[in-house]
Amino acid sequence: EVSEVKLRPRALTPIFNGENLHGWNILPDHRSKFAVIDGALNIQDGNGQIETADVYKDFVLQLDIFSNGMHLNSGVFFRGPVGKFWKGYESQVRNQWSSDDRTKPVDFGTGGNYGNQSARKVVSSDKEWFSKTIVVDGNHASVWINGYQVSDFTDTRMTNRGYNAKEGYVGEAGTIHLQGHDPTTNLSFKNINLQEN
Repeated sequence: EVSEVKLRPRALTPIFNGENLHGWNILPDHRSKFAVIDGALNIQDGNGQIETADVYKDFVLQLDIFSNGMHLNSGVFFRGPVGKFWKGYESQVRNQWSSDDRTKPVDFGTGGNYGNQSARKVVSSDKEWFSKTIVVDGNHASVWINGYQVSDFTDTRMTNRGYNAKEGYVGEAGTIHLQGHDPTTNLSFKNINLQEN
């Protein structure tokens, strides 16, 4: 059973201003294109990555996401080392499921901890705004989509010094970055707010 929880931390601070990419860095030598359109950070093409200028360890992150196509693949990464491509943990974005059953996510499903734990249910749909809340505390990461908890992962593995969270625990502070996955990528992100713990 999936429970519904409305999380609204009081100290959330915007980390995207809705006007330009101030506070964010684009990794060079990749294909993705990043632009601010109607107050949202839009990512097209791939692969690529845009990351926060600051690093964070334990936090609550809330953002709204819109997939402009069907079954597109993207992710919200956290605890990634500065300037390193697709490292740290990935909270998956993929609104796709098998056999008409939302409890059977494809490729870990939206809100799944990629490589570690699939989403319990794909709550979100393509071509609709949905909210994602990520809570990270030590070795524990939980994700809610539209108020429904879809993953709850405790990482008990040995530390991975290469920051590859698919292979081991990543405990150091790092960037939050948004993924341009492939040439079909066309996603928008807005209301990106964070509270450090």
